Amino acid sequence: MRPVQCMLQYFTREYGRARLEQVWKEKQLPLPLAYLEDMSNFMSYAFLELFLGTMTEASGDPQFIEHAGHFMTSPQGLGFAYYLLRGFGTPQLAYRKTIELGSTYNRVGDFAVERSTDTELVLTYKSRVKELSRNACRTRIANFAAFPAVWDLPDAEVTESECQVNGAEACRYHLKWRQRPIVEWRRWIGILGFLGVGIVADVNAAFLLTLAALGFFVGAWLDTRAIAIRKTVELEENIRGLTQSVAEVQKQSAELFRANEELDQRVALRTKELEEALEKLKRLDALKTEFFANVSHELRTPLTLILAPVEDRLSRPMDEPQRYMFEGVRRNAQRLLRLIDDLLDLSRIDAGHLRLSPAAVDLSTMASQLGELFAGAAKARNINFVTEVGGPTTNTFGDAHRLDSILSNLLGNAVKFTPAGGTITLRVVESDTDVKMMVSDTGAGVASDDQERIFDRYFQVPNTDRPRGGVGIGLALARNLAELHQGTLTLRSEVGKGSTFTVTLPKGDQHFKPETLERRRVNREGTPARRATDQLGEPLEQVTPQHVQVPVVLPPASLAVTGQRARILVVEDHDELRVMLRDLLSPTFDVLVANDGTQGLEMAQLHRPDLVLSDVMMPGRSGPALCAAIKGDPQLQSIPVVLLTARGGTDAALEGFSSGADDFVEKPFHPRVLLARLHAQLRIKALSTRLASQARLSALDTLAAGVGHEIRNPLNAVVNGIRVMQTMETVDPALLQVISDCATDIERITGALLNHISPAEKGGIRPMDPTEGLESTLLLMKHRLLGVTVHREYEAHGRVLAPASELNQVFLSLIDNAIRAPSRNIWVRVADDAQGIKISVRDDGPGISPEVAGQLFNPFFTTRQPGEGTGLGLYLSRQSIQRLGGNLSLSSRPGEPTVFAMQLPREV
Repeated sequence: MRPVQCMLQYFTREYGRARLEQVWKEKQLPLPLAYLEDMSNFMSYAFLELFLGTMTEASGDPQFIEHAGHFMTSPQGLGFAYYLLRGFGTPQLAYRKTIELGSTYNRVGDFAVERSTDTELVLTYKSRVKELSRNACRTRIANFAAFPAVWDLPDAEVTESECQVNGAEACRYHLKWRQRPIVEWRRWIGILGFLGVGIVADVNAAFLLTLAALGFFVGAWLDTRAIAIRKTVELEENIRGLTQSVAEVQKQSAELFRANEELDQRVALRTKELEEALEKLKRLDALKTEFFANVSHELRTPLTLILAPVEDRLSRPMDEPQRYMFEGVRRNAQRLLRLIDDLLDLSRIDAGHLRLSPAAVDLSTMASQLGELFAGAAKARNINFVTEVGGPTTNTFGDAHRLDSILSNLLGNAVKFTPAGGTITLRVVESDTDVKMMVSDTGAGVASDDQERIFDRYFQVPNTDRPRGGVGIGLALARNLAELHQGTLTLRSEVGKGSTFTVTLPKGDQHFKPETLERRRVNREGTPARRATDQLGEPLEQVTPQHVQVPVVLPPASLAVTGQRARILVVEDHDELRVMLRDLLSPTFDVLVANDGTQGLEMAQLHRPDLVLSDVMMPGRSGPALCAAIKGDPQLQSIPVVLLTARGGTDAALEGFSSGADDFVEKPFHPRVLLARLHAQLRIKALSTRLASQARLSALDTLAAGVGHEIRNPLNAVVNGIRVMQTMETVDPALLQVISDCATDIERITGALLNHISPAEKGGIRPMDPTEGLESTLLLMKHRLLGVTVHREYEAHGRVLAPASELNQVFLSLIDNAIRAPSRNIWVRVADDAQGIKISVRDDGPGISPEVAGQLFNPFFTTRQPGEGTGLGLYLSRQSIQRLGGNLSLSSRPGEPTVFAMQLPREV
């Protein structure tokens, strides 16, 4: 009972007797306080557990048991026994007596000593009653630890290596304490011993005092020696302890070092794993982006195959039922296209790639236009449509394309979910700081629990009264686009009374985040009508068809810059789309097809087409890579390249144009739009080529005329001087004759040169004899004809209507090509022909391969080394002859003569 009584005394001292009695009353413990305060009474182990838990809880001190254990070794806790232990006992004695007397105060457990020294004790305690908590263990440990305090020593170090509560057979305690200080008693024994000897010897008092002093010093020496020995032992123990501590510290330091190394390795490994995970996430994000791009490509391509024939058919006359059916196909295909666009926009938003192109926008005008579009759909459903829009909004900025998408989505949902007889109201409200666009309906409304979830992706209100349809991404996209504008999209709704969606956009243009803005602007063509028709969800039979025939005017069949049908190379990996493009273009152009970018480049190098139409996404060499290769080839770089893509948006357009593309067409496309784009590119190419050639010819004519004028002036002076010198007897007549002949040759060549260029102001288009033009050309090229024999076959002497300068330029180009063949003989022939006069230039060169012959009349095509020719001579020659109503052709094979022949109308 001693530990229990000490705890009661400690609680009374710390918290008061009244508090103790109140606890006993509140907890209603089965044993009264008076019973516990009687040392002769016993209690059960179950009550002890209850008592210890109650005292700890009532005190509010988690260390109550430990503090009460210290109190037990105080004079108040031990009473008179405290002084007996302090005067005559030791900690070892106290521990042993406590263990020996254990059976007198503990009837449920037994102590057993395993090892005992002056400063250490190992003992076990085994309870015959199952202990349910560690409170009893804590009490024993607190009592054992507090014993050395009787001698003013530090608490004993008590550790429990095993515990019955945790499943061990017994509780095992290890106790270590410091030795009790040595009491200096030997000096007093020395005094008493020496005094006894003196008394026995019956010495006098003076000698007796001397013996007492001697006994004191001998005893003091013994005390000092004992203390020194004890100190030495303690010092050695301390040294051993310090050595052991140092070893432990070194061991712990080594373990800590190894732990740090392992930690560094784990950190490095974890860092590597995180880097690999980050790289994997980047790859996954790239794969996701590529996936959406591929999905877009794979979906837009069949949509192109659907919409292109439908648009083509709708542009032609047909009866009303057929038109109604085709318009339904077009409308639903456009709805599918819109869904694809929304999915791609959501993926761009997730990746942070969606960019805005803000500009000043009048939200009132936009709302009015969209209201007119949706009013027709509402009327078809017998729904009232009200538009309340004021004057133009001021200082409002945004991406018109994205704002149109937001409002179209809200209006489309309103039409879809408003029953017949209901009302839809579109409002635009402007304040000093923002503009609100509100779409209200009188539909079924949305429950309060679903009003926020309705903006989640793929969420649809679970209401059987609401029509089904869509995939639940429209409102999510609309809110994301509003937030990109730093605005909000909110819903206010009441079940059975309708809903109001409000888009709030701040005024000004300073609120846009830089990372959401398009750095480079690319104009996008689009109208609200496309989104409106996409967003309506009405059944086909409820739509009132508008049979308005839109006239479509196709440009005339395009001619290449060579004067023949333009040759277009189509590069497309999708078999059906490639066939469709070939069939679409064949009535107007000569079409070549390639299955991929690699084959497309080979065919472009071989056939030199007038234009290349290529898909963007292809296996192997992509469309942009093909375009870059064509634009990087000096012999191909003038060929226009038009890219077809399934990826909409600014990023795709910038990618195409950065590779050098001349135009960019997004799938699905209208066939007439594609044809118009191709005609435009061919006209641009023809115009640029014609302007370049005209500029070069004009410069050549001006130069030749200037040279001829500057030569004739000094030449006249020379001729006149010779005539005067011929009258002088001192000048050698033979020398004068040589000078006169040379001057005559110079005058004849100069005249031929001026006749060759024959500027328009000197006559323009007039009848001319082609033999005269050929002779002047041969004369001018006399220096080039050394070693070449010219055979003249002038079988006709009629005249043709042609500008002399232009026709002479053709002769010059044909004879120059014959000289460069190289040739030893050139036959120049003028003969009558059924269409007029036929002029030909034939040489005995090595001939021309069919591949080269097919390209000789293409602009900028040349077989000469870079810098030796422009590749325009034969091209301009054919252009000139065709403009004069004739034709210029080529006949040649390897190893056979090459013949350039032209037919020109005879002068009537």
